[in-house]
Amino acid sequence: MLSRAIDAKAVRPELEVRDLVAVIVMTMATVHPDDPHGADRRRYLALLAEGLRPSPATLPPPSSHEVPGSPAHGR
Repeated sequence: MLSRAIDAKAVRPELEVRDLVAVIVMTMATVHPDDPHGADRRRYLALLAEGLRPSPATLPPPSSHEVPGSPAHGR
């Protein structure tokens, strides 16, 4: 799915699966009982999604550690 989004130029070409996992975790961190209608969640999801869109600026490179569950992990 990520490959298709990159090919369609819908997201930054340097995105990795681990980036999407981090975005999901960050979005879930905004869920709290003091916001029963999800205004914060919607705001921060929109902010995070904007960062996934193509941009002339590239993201800094990720760390070199292997992410558990990734194809390279455990080799």
